[in-house]
Amino acid sequence: MKNIFMVCFFLIPLVVLFSCGQGTNSSDQNAGELKYLNTVYGGCNNTTEQNITEFIADFKNDTVFYSINGDTLKITIGQNYICCAPFEVLQRQQNQNLLITLNDTCNWPDSSCYCKCPCYYDFDVYFSGYNNDTYYLKVYLHDPRQAADSLIHDVVIK
Repeated sequence: MKNIFMVCFFLIPLVVLFSCGQGTNSSDQNAGELKYLNTVYGGCNNTTEQNITEFIADFKNDTVFYSINGDTLKITIGQNYICCAPFEVLQRQQNQNLLITLNDTCNWPDSSCYCKCPCYYDFDVYFSGYNNDTYYLKVYLHDPRQAADSLIHDVVIK
């Protein structure tokens, strides 16, 4: 009985000490849950070989930036890629990580959905519920011609 008392005497304060220190670091706290609203597709999205001419000359640097208006977070992505690619934007949130994938849905190796030129695509992705939390944005490109998705942007949103 004395041994059990001694073990409890030392064990209980250690458990209390470790549990009190949990969750006090602000970097461990979860950011608020954002609500995905919609994506506006611009640039070369929804183009065909017949109307692609105006976008070919519009070659720009790949970009990502964000803006905040009230509780709305707008993430703008500009990406150079092969013309006429069919894209869908996939998004998900894991705590403070905001993950966006530009998903090329071409049925590779059937490359008939591609035109033979470079093009600049715009994606405006909107979320509501932004409340001055910090998020770690990672933007990936899913190219069906590649074995794995590519990380194309890594940005801290504050």
